[in-house]
Amino acid sequence: MPRPPTGVDRRPSGNYRVRAVVAGRRITRTVDTLTEARAVKAQLDLTAPTKAGTVNELLDRWLDTKTGVVGDYTIIDYRSVADLHLRPAIGELEATAVHPADITAIYRRLTTDGLSASRIRRVHLVAGQAFRLAVKWGQITSSPVDAVTPPAVTRHEIRPPTPDDVASIISHCNHPGLAMFIRLAVVTGARRGELVALRGDDINLDTAELLIRRALTRSAATGHTVGTPVPGLVGIVEKDTKSNTSRLLALDPVTVTALRSHRRMLAERALAVGVSFDLEQHRWFTDDPAGQIPWRPEQVNRWWSTARTAAGLEHVRLHDLRHFAATQALAAGVDVRTVAGRLGHANASMTLDRYSHVIPAADRAAADILGDIVSG
Repeated sequence: MPRPPTGVDRRPSGNYRVRAVVAGRRITRTVDTLTEARAVKAQLDLTAPTKAGTVNELLDRWLDTKTGVVGDYTIIDYRSVADLHLRPAIGELEATAVHPADITAIYRRLTTDGLSASRIRRVHLVAGQAFRLAVKWGQITSSPVDAVTPPAVTRHEIRPPTPDDVASIISHCNHPGLAMFIRLAVVTGARRGELVALRGDDINLDTAELLIRRALTRSAATGHTVGTPVPGLVGIVEKDTKSNTSRLLALDPVTVTALRSHRRMLAERALAVGVSFDLEQHRWFTDDPAGQIPWRPEQVNRWWSTARTAAGLEHVRLHDLRHFAATQALAAGVDVRTVAGRLGHANASMTLDRYSHVIPAADRAAADILGDIVSG
């Protein structure tokens, strides 16, 4: 399924929400299909200002297009980048007067000031998207940012935990359900927010399949929340996945058995206090006897920290379970496209770029297998 354009997001109900800023006012439209959403977005964009104005004005308009489209904390980060690194340097300049040399000078100064290459690339992203918006609206003919190359980031080799490390951490889990959470993270490669968002009907134990279609995340009190507030959890919203797509993942028999036991524990806990338990809408990871209030995402990290410390593995992060799932699958010969699909990456090239160091081992295994076939 093609991804929606900027300013269009798919709602949990399946329809599409279109957002735009027209004459300084935020406009929202809801339509049924992506085709309709594209048409409405194009029509709204035609009413955009005809002049770019200053860089400050351009940044303001670009940030308005992101409001309600990306998460609250992403908006806060974008504003921080604009306020700290772009507005002081070129904010008062007319957007049409900015040249690649001006952008290069910003990057050079930030490098001298000790800003990391990854952060400068974030500046590049903000500036690039803002100027490309002006190009899209016909306010400038080309973006000065596109002619500039940001500093390269030295990527460190990913070192996921070993199977023994994971087993040891699981053995030190004290909080009910945490071991099940870790196991599911390992076998699916799903993100933390995606797992805590799981409801009863997202996992079909009869077909051994798990559907990831939403995620929980924090929401800043800034008035531009993306997602729906979660009852019982202040500051947490439920929204679409990071890639705005759902994915159906197969589960192994041992994990299915563990999930059956986990759900039985949830149902027995509800029965013990005399509350009803909805098999379809209960949360898989919850401390609420009724199963309606999920775990807070950041609370999972605290429980994880306690377990890893008890196991003597303080260096292993919760997010490393995602790396573990990817590297173990690739090393075992699973093709990159399948691994990318399980991780929820937008494309296989992202997976290949991030885990390329694992491929040689898989390639060696392929060589040995093919050699054995030829040898008879």
